[in-house]
Amino acid sequence: MQCPRCHHTNSQKAMFCEACATPLARPHQGGPPAASYADLQREVDRLARALSEALDQQTATSEILRVISQSPTDTQPVFDAIVERALRLSEATVGAVTIFDGELIHVVASNLRPDSPILRVFPMRPSRTGSLAARTVFERQIIHVPDALAEPEYNVSQQAAESGYRSVLSVPMLRRIPCPPRV
Repeated sequence: MQCPRCHHTNSQKAMFCEACATPLARPHQGGPPAASYADLQREVDRLARALSEALDQQTATSEILRVISQSPTDTQPVFDAIVERALRLSEATVGAVTIFDGELIHVVASNLRPDSPILRVFPMRPSRTGSLAARTVFERQIIHVPDALAEPEYNVSQQAAESGYRSVLSVPMLRRIPCPPRV
């Protein structure tokens, strides 16, 4: 009997494919073949990873909320906690929180050394070009650059080369999001 998945020719008595372990449908059975054990195991692994990621995100959120409740008038511990949890969740090596005061973008927390080339460009104005932080504030959306060394438009390639990072992710935390105009 031929396997519908890998097309291996199996013995007539085989109930599962001898090559890939896909259950073999008998002539009286209809419908698509059942998933193989390997397919089911991959799906279980995928779901376990998704569950673990969701739990990690909820834990980080809970930890940040705890810091907020412990320091309601001091924002610095909150910003520090956001950097720490974001680095852990994303498995990143460099992280920072910036704020926009209405005119300039300032770094308020990071794990960077004070002499880091990344910090040299702050404070800065929001703009479409110049840096990822400036573009994120300007566009008010998440921006991901998979290879900063190949991204000359946003002026991060020199900072990336000096700092040793390649991939960059910038996520705005918006207090008020304007509604789009009605059409």
